[in-house]
Amino acid sequence: MILARVSFGRPRCWQCNTILDLVAGRPVGRGETCPECDADLRACRSCASWDTARAQCREPAAAAEVPADPTRANFCSFFRMAAPSTDEAAPAPLDAAAEAKRRLEALFKK
Repeated sequence: MILARVSFGRPRCWQCNTILDLVAGRPVGRGETCPECDADLRACRSCASWDTARAQCREPAAAAEVPADPTRANFCSFFRMAAPSTDEAAPAPLDAAAEAKRRLEALFKK
């Protein structure tokens, strides 16, 4: 099976907001860290079930196993890397000339 790289809408580090170079479909390992700030990636703060407003897990089955420090790596079997919000996932708007140049370069694979 070939795993494709996610080209747009990639997850970001929960601590420094760096765009992470993760492969789609591959789970995040417990020892993986952000290349910029060295924050643990498989932590509650990176999980799709983490509620930042209430600082707690939204997954009812995981509630009994929530670690004391949500910023540290853990072994939670419910962990799913959080996807960026639609605002974060949108590509930066380009002006018409830059967009035309990008399309031309893509056409000729420069």
